[in-house]
Amino acid sequence: MDSRRARLLPRLALACAVAAIGGLAAHAQDEPAPFQMSPTDRGGSGASAPGQPAAGSDSTSRGTTSRPQSQSQSGQPPAFGAGSASSQPAPAFGSGSTSPSTGSGTGGLSGSISDTASQYFQSGGSGSAPTLQSIERAQPDSQAAPPPFSIGQGSGGGSTSRQTTAQPSPSRPQDPSLPPIETLTNQGSPGNAPSVWNTGSPTGNELGSQRNPLTIDNSDQLELLNQFLEDDTATGQRTLEVALGNISETIPAVDRPIVPFSHLRLGGEIDFRSWTLYLTAAQAARGATLTVAFTNSVLVLPEASELRVFLNTREILTTEIDSPDNTKVVAVPITADMVRPGANAIRFEVDQRHRIDCSLSATYELWTRIEPRLTGLSFRGGNVPLQSLAELPAVGVDTTGATRIRVLQPAVMTAASQNRILEAAQIMAVRGRFSQPLVEILTPGMDAPPRPGVVNLVMGTYEDISRLVRGVSADGQGGPTAVLQDRPDIGPTVYVAAPDERGLDVAMRRLESEIDPISRTNPIASTPPWHSPDAIEINGADRFSLRDAGVFTQEFSGRRFETHFQIELPPDFFAAAYGQATIDLDAAYTPAVRPGSRLNVYVNGILATALSFTASEGRVFNKFPVRILLKNFRPGVNDIRISVNLLTDSDELCLPGGTVSTQQRFVLFNTTEFVFPAFARIGRVPDLASFGADGFPYSLGDRPIAVRVSGDSRDTLGATASLLARMAVTRGRRFNAVAVDSISSLIGRPAIVVGSFAEVTPLVLQQTRVDKVIPQSWLTPRASVADTQARGLSQYDEILQRLRAQTREQDALRNRNVSIDEFQSTDDLMTDERTQTEELYDRWRSEVRHGEGLAGWLGKVHDWFGRQFDVSFAAITAGDMEEDGPAISEQATLIIAQAAAPQSVDNAWTLVTAPTPALLSAGVAALSAAERWDRMGGRLSAFQVESEAVQTLPAENPTFLVTEALSFQNIRLIAANWFSINNGIYAIVMILAAVFLGIFTHRVIEPMGRKK
Repeated sequence: MDSRRARLLPRLALACAVAAIGGLAAHAQDEPAPFQMSPTDRGGSGASAPGQPAAGSDSTSRGTTSRPQSQSQSGQPPAFGAGSASSQPAPAFGSGSTSPSTGSGTGGLSGSISDTASQYFQSGGSGSAPTLQSIERAQPDSQAAPPPFSIGQGSGGGSTSRQTTAQPSPSRPQDPSLPPIETLTNQGSPGNAPSVWNTGSPTGNELGSQRNPLTIDNSDQLELLNQFLEDDTATGQRTLEVALGNISETIPAVDRPIVPFSHLRLGGEIDFRSWTLYLTAAQAARGATLTVAFTNSVLVLPEASELRVFLNTREILTTEIDSPDNTKVVAVPITADMVRPGANAIRFEVDQRHRIDCSLSATYELWTRIEPRLTGLSFRGGNVPLQSLAELPAVGVDTTGATRIRVLQPAVMTAASQNRILEAAQIMAVRGRFSQPLVEILTPGMDAPPRPGVVNLVMGTYEDISRLVRGVSADGQGGPTAVLQDRPDIGPTVYVAAPDERGLDVAMRRLESEIDPISRTNPIASTPPWHSPDAIEINGADRFSLRDAGVFTQEFSGRRFETHFQIELPPDFFAAAYGQATIDLDAAYTPAVRPGSRLNVYVNGILATALSFTASEGRVFNKFPVRILLKNFRPGVNDIRISVNLLTDSDELCLPGGTVSTQQRFVLFNTTEFVFPAFARIGRVPDLASFGADGFPYSLGDRPIAVRVSGDSRDTLGATASLLARMAVTRGRRFNAVAVDSISSLIGRPAIVVGSFAEVTPLVLQQTRVDKVIPQSWLTPRASVADTQARGLSQYDEILQRLRAQTREQDALRNRNVSIDEFQSTDDLMTDERTQTEELYDRWRSEVRHGEGLAGWLGKVHDWFGRQFDVSFAAITAGDMEEDGPAISEQATLIIAQAAAPQSVDNAWTLVTAPTPALLSAGVAALSAAERWDRMGGRLSAFQVESEAVQTLPAENPTFLVTEALSFQNIRLIAANWFSINNGIYAIVMILAAVFLGIFTHRVIEPMGRKK
């Protein structure tokens, strides 16, 4: 018995030690991480997390807004905000008591910089971002009076996470340059196993695996998704499979969406998009979690396809493209050493291979669609408030890719306040480098909740804005001021205030005083400000390498290689019919590539030139000239895409596993040079392409521009401010715009008229010739109440939601209809259909265009002469051409037209109109996106919001405006281009010159001849 007890005592001691160690580990696990909200805080009770307002204070979380309960002590309560209810104004943001934020981010990523990205991005500043010592947060008065207007939506409290059974995590090869892929667990209740975010196990789990995705169709699932997006405790890459359910449009966004496009789709075997992301010093030091959400074509082979994300030349995320049925969300931590205050370059790129097809046409069936609502940054400890106007670029974008400026104004606005709104919107758009600024006018009684990518603007005397918004900075009471306060109740807010009306002009100048114009001298700004790297600016004869344009040397083993870059031409670029640019090609292809392969160059999405590969033994191109006609380019930003189609015998056989080739077939060297010749410089009116480039001709000088806001709808005023802000962004500084009330004030002046069709005066319609092409549907009276009420940008949001839902449905339908066993490409069918359509069109045109008799015979001779000698007589007949009916689509929802101003050939009138004010606001918002703004042209452009189609009508006889000194070289180029456009006149001039020369020669030589 004694020996048994002797053996038992050590065992008992060992068991007690194990239990003690387990208790300490459990205690440490229960402690919340720095900047992490505990489950009780999410529900609105319990102790507050570090850096968060204490329980009972006015705090705003995602989808939840708490409101004070007492009434204001001084008269009518303010319309917006929930600050102090005392008669004295609340202190400026950050001046009250603060809670210091402690803790630091996780360790930096180890590994080498990606070879592909290192040459693409320019190296940024060295040194890590400064460490954030404290984050000041406003401490609203918990006894403040509730405003009589709604400031947010959403129910208070949260829901408890569901408990599931843990599943083992699968093994996967790791990239040494990336952090390990970990299984993230959330804390379960005592006695239960922790839930697993994603395991990829065959049985799946409730939090979303590949076989059992998280279906977002109730509040509990929304809460689980929020936990995944906001988690700041994990150090490795993690994933979550999400099925967007019936309430997918209400999915809460990340703290900071980062996609500056309404939709982002990467297609083909290789593709990329890159842009800049602005962060404040506090945001860069805080650390964050980057989440990327996407879905892809079912034909993408996941084992050989990857999505990669680069941040400031560092590859921070790599994941398989393996989510055709659901949305895959990938999260990775971002530490302070990965980012820097100011502009950060971010790049998304895909490498995709087909499952079973090796043909060129099959490469067009490969795509990956990024979900903007779930792609972005979630900062550790919650969103980081902005501190000053210098941090305005950090407002960023919302989930539609735009930045919204909400103007909080009284219900009745004066002409002076309208002028200030138009001016301030331009200043904020340029100062904030907003890629797509959208202005919305809010009046008391309307919702103004804090949202990502939204900044408020409040202007007026201190007394007026104090009645409108609670907690206004006291600086406006003592003198003119322009400040930014980040408020928890309505979000970042710019205050432009003064004691009286005269001081408001001084306050406006202070808002503009620190503005940094967009120029090449500023390394943070770019042209346009959301491109990375910058578009190459060309103002005359120029030469640059592809490396200067951000294209790196790349070897390729697939079937369709593509890369692209941007150049920017001035608004007075005039080379529509002569001259050519050259690509001095440095490239090579192997003997495996068959003759008949081609290199295509696309300019603005249109095929500009092609080069066929003829050598069967391979070839190395050394400065081989590939010529592009200048008529393919336009003023403003031009996208140049180089595409190479490679044909090989192995692809023709397409043996099992042949879709993934390991041997390189083609290489494009970044020493390839782009050579642009000298071109004519003269402006034209009308020309909406130049208007989109930098607001030409309004950008000439600093003359006041008369702006006519037709009608008194808030939607019309918001659309006008959005248009001017978008023009200011492309120009790099604001326009001197002055709102006018009467049409007589427009005569002889440069003017812009914005309004619904029924509210635009006949003089403007006639001058811009819109009355001759207006769709018949616009003439039908619209008596619907929904069309006449002010809707702000809600209709634009509804249209985007429908388009996104349609895109998801179409992608899902394509994925379901694809049969892997019986795959058949539809490219040949589409080609046959196009060929049949063209042949049918040619037959009908030849039969009915010219009719019969002498007129028909002359018409055929006219066409034959034009085809044989490539001449045009449009300039002779253009003066007699009049539109006799609708020439644009009946489905058009927005028209922008331009014409020379009456009684002044040096000025222009531009009209922007739509059937209703609501459609006007939605149309301007949609047209201002970069992918559509650069498609304007001619004298008139019609835009359809639902289909995003842009239709243009060319200008027949434009007026020329001198923009530079008319040197002999410039005059020669202008004449060469004009005669190239009107080559019929050139032919007539040459014939007359030859006749005159013959007669003159005959008269001169005849007297010298021998007489009989």
